[in-house]
Amino acid sequence: MNCNNVTLKAMPGLTSVHLNPNNFEKMRVNYAFQLFGDHVITGLQFYKGRFEPPWDKIDATLSFFSSLSTAVKAKASLSGDLSDVKCVIRALLVVNNGPMSYLTLMKQYKAQEGRAIPYSRFNYTDCVSFLESLTDTVDVIRNGNDVLVSAKIEENLRHVQALVQAQKVRKNPPTSTSPPAKVQAQARAPQLPELVEENLVQLMGDKSTDVESPQSLPPASPLPLQSRVRVSYVRSPSEISVQQQIEPLCGLTTAMNRFYGTPPQKPPGPLNASPGRLCAAFLEESWQRARVVDYLVGEIIVEVDLLDTGERRWIERCHLRPLASRFADLPAQCTMIQLELPAEVCKWSKTAGERLREMAEDCWLTCNVVDEEGARAQLVNDYGKSLSALLDAEGLCVRASRRVQITSTFALHVVRLGSRRYIFAFDLSGLLGWPGNSALEELERRGIFFRVQHLRRGDDKASWDLVAPLLPKDVDMVYLFPAENIVDAINALGFPTKQLSKEMMCKLSQLADDW
Repeated sequence: MNCNNVTLKAMPGLTSVHLNPNNFEKMRVNYAFQLFGDHVITGLQFYKGRFEPPWDKIDATLSFFSSLSTAVKAKASLSGDLSDVKCVIRALLVVNNGPMSYLTLMKQYKAQEGRAIPYSRFNYTDCVSFLESLTDTVDVIRNGNDVLVSAKIEENLRHVQALVQAQKVRKNPPTSTSPPAKVQAQARAPQLPELVEENLVQLMGDKSTDVESPQSLPPASPLPLQSRVRVSYVRSPSEISVQQQIEPLCGLTTAMNRFYGTPPQKPPGPLNASPGRLCAAFLEESWQRARVVDYLVGEIIVEVDLLDTGERRWIERCHLRPLASRFADLPAQCTMIQLELPAEVCKWSKTAGERLREMAEDCWLTCNVVDEEGARAQLVNDYGKSLSALLDAEGLCVRASRRVQITSTFALHVVRLGSRRYIFAFDLSGLLGWPGNSALEELERRGIFFRVQHLRRGDDKASWDLVAPLLPKDVDMVYLFPAENIVDAINALGFPTKQLSKEMMCKLSQLADDW
């Protein structure tokens, strides 16, 4: 190790401005954020064995850097959530086209988002105080006991709003009887040099259409069977975005920030791109590549997919620009995978995604691809623990089967396939004291039919894998009987010689309940 080399090999992103800043550089907050970034912690962990013999343990340093990194991530996440809340509030107020009671705003926000305005998340005790803090988004007017809220919008947005309102009123526009004026055809302009591309993008503004922006990016590099990845976004355990490297994306972000400007320069008009087209989106103080999904709330708010992180976000249309062709050469920097389910598990619980997000935050993981076609993979942390197994240990998986003790000498397995519950046909026979599948054969002989599932090894691999651990290894076929019809079948086959006790009737009738 060369301690005099300010660009350490373990931390290639650090330079003298991070380690020995001058008075001007000390005021740049982003340098401090970079100092406590992922690659620094990774470097410290990588060289831990070489640091400690001469300089003692560095566990306290690692803990300090990890704590600050977590705090920075939490602050960035909170800032992103605040931007989303402000975006929705502003859109609702703009559509209203006038002052609105804050109670009405709260009702409309809940109807739109499915939850109340999360003012407590930002350390406010009441909604009005929170709205008053959004000085760049809303104007709050107190009128006695009533509180009115209106959008704080720029003149160009007022102009667009007036045009929208006028369009609604003018349902039957007048038609001109004069012949159309002759328009002289113009030849297509030659390709402009790259030096003026930036000016072209900024000047085009509302004239920019799908023609000016690239239509697609090169596909993301396929994941090898084993690789180190960073989780960029978790929508659910079945929809995870992972990145194999961050250096190209950092370089792309820097170039886009320099090209479009931060804060973004004010355009002459909003982006005009149809859903499915590429654009540049300004989010969380930096520019990112995105794809337009849909226009919302009077086409002022746009829903976009962030192509390098996998997120889907809402953004104001004024924060979108045509994507310059120079930024379309780098392939998408995230790959979608789904987390492999543990054995004997049929699906994840509703809260598994949130817990997985916490487990994968701010760390690099080993990704083992299990099924390339289905994009199923296992994620393993640095302690060799599978995240699937950790989620299962915390009870965040829905088991595919459960064992139910019916009497002191008889138990059976209830199997979940999709939304239905089943028992093995031989267990139904066992309740009657009969062997094998005798119960099904007798039902068929009497012309009584239920929705029985017939599974064979190799026909339906996903379903077979769920029941296989409960069967002898030499079994290649099994019948599954619907759990909700057990009592009906036993009454039909056993009455009057085989009558069930009330306790058994109650226990068997509950086998189809969810667990």
